[in-house]
Amino acid sequence: MKYIFHLGRDAELSTLEVISYLERIQKKYKILKITKKALLLDIAKLDNNETIKNLGGTIKISLELDDPEKAIQKKIFSINSKRIHYGINSLESSTKSFQELANLVKSFCKKEKIKALHKHSKEREIPPSKSQNLDLELTLFKNKVYAVIAASDPKSYALRDEKRPYFDPLKVISVRLSKILINLAQPKKNDTLLDPFAGLGTILQEASLMDIDSIGSDNNPQTVNRCKANLDWAKKQFKVKKSPKTLVSDISQLSKKVRSASCIATEPYLGPYIKKLPTEMEAREIAKDISRLYNNFLKESSKILRTGSKMAVIVPSFKTRDSKTIRIGFQNMLRLHRFKIHQPLNNNLIPLDYVLRGSKIRRKIYILEKLK
Repeated sequence: MKYIFHLGRDAELSTLEVISYLERIQKKYKILKITKKALLLDIAKLDNNETIKNLGGTIKISLELDDPEKAIQKKIFSINSKRIHYGINSLESSTKSFQELANLVKSFCKKEKIKALHKHSKEREIPPSKSQNLDLELTLFKNKVYAVIAASDPKSYALRDEKRPYFDPLKVISVRLSKILINLAQPKKNDTLLDPFAGLGTILQEASLMDIDSIGSDNNPQTVNRCKANLDWAKKQFKVKKSPKTLVSDISQLSKKVRSASCIATEPYLGPYIKKLPTEMEAREIAKDISRLYNNFLKESSKILRTGSKMAVIVPSFKTRDSKTIRIGFQNMLRLHRFKIHQPLNNNLIPLDYVLRGSKIRRKIYILEKLK
């Protein structure tokens, strides 16, 4: 069966997440096409609702229709209404194919005396928030017809972010990015994921919603208490089964408190909040402190993870007022602490830039693999 994964704003990152997710759930796949908007895969069978729920960078999933006319007609006939709202996503397809598909839907509706309302016809790709109100949503990709079978729910992300007991937009990692990092780390069934910089617990929260066991630590007792409160709220709110473990620990002592974990997904402390670009001297001082933190983090992670384990981590660099980029020497640390860069695809994408609007700190996402 051929599935389109509609990719979010970071297409390359979203592609790597889908591949990592399929590896994580041990689902066989074949890559048919990768574009800036879509990833086309051949997969034997997919639980579309579970998949869209667990992916952070995919906004929709569409399934190819072997017989589009028959499938569309059947869907229209099954709608018990005298009016239907339908929409068409057009990805790398001609205007002619788009109009022909719209006319096909209209002709079936006319035959059944159903009023067909073509919604969002001027949008090449319908936002997932608008997909919820459609009775029928189709996708044209390379002039072939697919049916949208799942769409993400941005409102649920906002609920999990902003309605928690403790929320600070300047300090928390987003729900979307948390899911991506978890999938990049590839926790398998019965694995335990570790977040050594848990903060207010977004990664732990999303791991529990994905039915993954997890452990989180932070060096600030107050932050850990707030993290626990957020996780307790999420457990009651969403009726999750998993209860993440939390503990207070300085990163340099982590292996004494966490003996082992199957994988790591984390956004470490990236430095102080920067309102304006620093001077070169200021940037080097910040980078020096962050470098020590990351060195301790990799040293302790190397003791905790077993050979072959994956880690998804965000690494900062700092742009100065005179346009220089100051790095923390992260790749040199990898060799020292027995890690290598892991590439889910054989095209050397990692590390990937991750742009956060308004931030003065540059971020790269790494996927690492523990060596012997």
